[in-house]
Amino acid sequence: MESRKIKDINVKELFEKIEKNNYKLDEISPIEALSLFNLQIANLLKLEELMEIDDRSINFFRLLFKDNGSTGVFKDDDDDNSLNSCDLTINNLQNIAHQDDLQLPLRRNSKLQTNFEELDINDSLEGGSESHRDAQLAPDVPSMSSLHSVPSVVLCDQEMELQLERKHRLRSGLIKKFYLKEIPSLSIVAYLERIFKYGELSTGVILTASIFLFSVIFNINYKLDYHRESTININSPAKIRPLPVNKFNIFRIVLTVIRVALKLIEDKNFKQSYYCKITGLESNSDLFKLELNLLFLTDFNLFINELVIVEGLKMIRILDNNIQKL
Repeated sequence: MESRKIKDINVKELFEKIEKNNYKLDEISPIEALSLFNLQIANLLKLEELMEIDDRSINFFRLLFKDNGSTGVFKDDDDDNSLNSCDLTINNLQNIAHQDDLQLPLRRNSKLQTNFEELDINDSLEGGSESHRDAQLAPDVPSMSSLHSVPSVVLCDQEMELQLERKHRLRSGLIKKFYLKEIPSLSIVAYLERIFKYGELSTGVILTASIFLFSVIFNINYKLDYHRESTININSPAKIRPLPVNKFNIFRIVLTVIRVALKLIEDKNFKQSYYCKITGLESNSDLFKLELNLLFLTDFNLFINELVIVEGLKMIRILDNNIQKL
């Protein structure tokens, strides 16, 4: 049994060791992985505090992927230029409806729908008409009769902007399901160490959970390219819009990404009821709802391999370096 705690790990020295070993994952112990996960969470909480002051000046793509100087993570004048690609894989939000029991959006053509009562397309994420209006096309979208007179690049940019805005509203609704009414008296460090102790977390599970955390907050997906190498898929680097991470929602987000990581890569798992006792959830159904919400937040993209985990480690290091410079 690992006797060290998170506070016993020197993260700076750990990063130096990881880089020296060329990011060999088998050289990272579970408690070291947990300390990196804790560092990632701490920096995301710091980022939220900075965003509350002014989120418009931060270039989130640089923050995550570029090891910049002291002012390198701030936007340039050309950061808000037209988008570069039309290759979006965003679900049509007109086909998303509300399911009262799960409090989750289900596609009209989803097989999940057959397990529950008939959905009403007029329902919204929160039961109001505003979210229903969010799922409709904006009134300023060009009609088909006017498309011939508008350059295709402009139309592409407008459609991408519109779909990105729709998806961000949907994701903002889903993340609300992770909020607690009150901030727990337990610190996030103590909470992580509790799950680590009773959940018997491995290095792979913890690092996979950190990947899912990035995916949920920044809408980052991973895939294999034609050369069978892992690549990061971001719809628009200049338009990354992170979801809020704070002390009200981080506990449920953490317990969920860890649970999904456990189910994905471990051969043996604890029962839902046991995991609820570890994490403080009241019922199995609460855990089930959180897991499904996370799947929708990640677009059901749970692809993971060693290359993806290595990229995640680099993102944790770069984020930490850049946060310290802000």
